[in-house]
Amino acid sequence: MRPGKPVLAYLLASILANLGPSLGAELGPPPDGRVRVSTEATTDENQASLEVYSAKKYFEVYIDGDYAGKTPYSGSLSPGSHYIEARKYGYYPLGTWVAAQAKTRYTIRFTPALISGTIILSVQPQGASVTLDGNPVSPGYIEVPVGTHRIVASGFGFVEQELEAIVHENGAVVVDIRLDKAPFSIKGFGFARPRFNPANAGAPGRSSLDFKATSYGSAHADIRGPDGSLVASLDYPEFRSWNQSLTWDGLGPDGKSLPDGLYTATLVAKPAPGVPVQAEGPLLGGGTVGSEGEILREAEATIDSSLVVRAFGSAAAVPGLLLMPDPLPQPAGTVSTEFLWIAPWARPQDSAFGISGAVSAGGRATISLFAAAETSDGPETKLELGASALLALFGSRAESFRGAFFLRGCYGSSSAPVLPGAASGLEASLPLALRLANSGGLELCLAASPGALLDLSSSEAALSALARAGLWLEGKSFRAGLSGRLPIGISGSGASPDWPASLALEGRLMLGPTPLVVSLCASAELEPGLRPSYGAGLGLGLLF
Repeated sequence: MRPGKPVLAYLLASILANLGPSLGAELGPPPDGRVRVSTEATTDENQASLEVYSAKKYFEVYIDGDYAGKTPYSGSLSPGSHYIEARKYGYYPLGTWVAAQAKTRYTIRFTPALISGTIILSVQPQGASVTLDGNPVSPGYIEVPVGTHRIVASGFGFVEQELEAIVHENGAVVVDIRLDKAPFSIKGFGFARPRFNPANAGAPGRSSLDFKATSYGSAHADIRGPDGSLVASLDYPEFRSWNQSLTWDGLGPDGKSLPDGLYTATLVAKPAPGVPVQAEGPLLGGGTVGSEGEILREAEATIDSSLVVRAFGSAAAVPGLLLMPDPLPQPAGTVSTEFLWIAPWARPQDSAFGISGAVSAGGRATISLFAAAETSDGPETKLELGASALLALFGSRAESFRGAFFLRGCYGSSSAPVLPGAASGLEASLPLALRLANSGGLELCLAASPGALLDLSSSEAALSALARAGLWLEGKSFRAGLSGRLPIGISGSGASPDWPASLALEGRLMLGPTPLVVSLCASAELEPGLRPSYGAGLGLGLLF
């Protein structure tokens, strides 16, 4: 209750609360906030039950002055009158009387009033950005909870200022911020991708030369090859924001990839007239300051033609094709994500929507994750989750034969998911791939992956062998392939296929210089004596 407020309203609220169970009415709002009480009949002969909620979480609940718990709260009351109160630092305490009766549930919803004060904020220059406790605010009168608040003001070309304001109940604090001009400086100069292959399509085939400027100015960068020859020049126009970035494609004048080796970028940045400058000499963090405040910095990048990145998927935590993992891990530093929609031809309403991602672990392994939701005619949405790890054992892209160890686990609420291979289970296998042809930048590969599968999609776990196979053609910006999957049951009488078999035909295309990858797929479930079931899908991904 606010200090100095009359208690008449609270006495009236108390009387109404005692009459509430018999009247079945809700309490009106007391002056300092809102309290709503509702009742419902129960079957407990000896007790009344209590539920307490608050507009903000974790208010402390007190019953007759004793701490009972935090909202949302559930408990019981003995028959009789009880005072229920909600308390939290920064809010006025708020309570109500309840005349509890057996066989009745009392639900109380509190909306306590904030104990607040005011910050009167002004800032120069106009247009500077200001945050209050991490949230953007505008200058003027700002009502805030009592306590200590952190204010940060910043603007391009000015020194960031941070301060604290202590606000008391019903008090006002004047905060007048005047930002000082920032001395001209360059921070974080370097290549976003310090090792790359210009022959790759999309983002993996480019790098950018990035830095942060503290104030207005301009810059020019020269990039020189291992022999010192000039191979590229980049001009940065007038700086109007902190972050500066230009792309370097690593290509020569003929449009072909530059030779492998170490390339050095030299940046000369000059301040605009009227911008404060630093003293001549070494620059903190690297580089030097010239006599007129200009800044000289250097950065290095390596062109490495062995870093070949091709379009691949990661749906159902299988890095490569939809049903066949590629034993060649992603190159170090690469990350891929994919959103895939797939649906049966016969029942398009039973679609699956999945999101997946794969990341390189030092160029020796690929870690993949996926999640999918399946719609159906029923009231519940079916979910699938999965993760996998692929570890290279031998071979590389330069070699014709390569192999890896693949471990994968999935959980699915459907025993027959729309997304192939997404049913619950654990798998361990040995993906092997043989390059059949390599000509004109195109590779044709044949792959197989023998392994074991612990099927957990039914009430009884079943262990079986698992055969995966794939055939794909890939180039600089695409991959197209056919993959298949078939469990093989093993019993005392021998081995036999555990139908159905899954097939997938798919293609992925990287869209020019962007990191976007689009994909199309067609799937089939095959079982002797039954008509095949078909599906189709569309995907959109990112490859960095």
